[in-house]
Amino acid sequence: MIAIRAILGIVTMAPLFCAGPLAASSSQAAGKNESPKAGHLLEITQVDVFAKHNWTAEDISVLGFYLGMSRVDAIEGARKQSLGLNCADYCDVCDQQNVLCSGIGLHFGSDDRVEEIVIMRPLQEASPDLRRASVTQQAKGQTYIFFHEYSSDLRLKLFGRESGHEGGDPVVRSATYLYPRMGIKIHLSLSGNKRITESEADLEVSFGHPKNP
Repeated sequence: MIAIRAILGIVTMAPLFCAGPLAASSSQAAGKNESPKAGHLLEITQVDVFAKHNWTAEDISVLGFYLGMSRVDAIEGARKQSLGLNCADYCDVCDQQNVLCSGIGLHFGSDDRVEEIVIMRPLQEASPDLRRASVTQQAKGQTYIFFHEYSSDLRLKLFGRESGHEGGDPVVRSATYLYPRMGIKIHLSLSGNKRITESEADLEVSFGHPKNP
């Protein structure tokens, strides 16, 4: 992993490569966009994150990707898992053939570090292979239930009342619930089909740097 360390007796700074686990580096360069807890993150495929209290988006990782991670480290981390980044406006995490994607989107800032991670629930019309490839299949406990059996009641139980919401299109019945202190946005789109229930809706959860509302 690329890092900057002070060399004893030398004023210059040198980039070093460290081969440790993605979410366990304590030697990354300090910066306002870097997660200060990179070595102690809650990995969403291993921990029932949504059932825990007093966490923010800066406390989690998704398949080893976390807020503040450099693009170079993200590419290398994907490679180690036989994955790749398919990038346009943002980067999808997909298999190396770019056929099956994991439902993880990485948004990089102007400093080439991850400023937002999006987890997308597979669409209802998604193929069985795509559903199996989704990172939501690896979620645990209440986090798994949230992605696979979403309801407003469950959202309120796990996250509490939202601080606000964005837009909302009455035609497609969409809404985005904001939890800025946690760095969380929950976007729900039920489509124009009135028979579509919340548990079947298009669902995205985005993780960004927390802000005061």
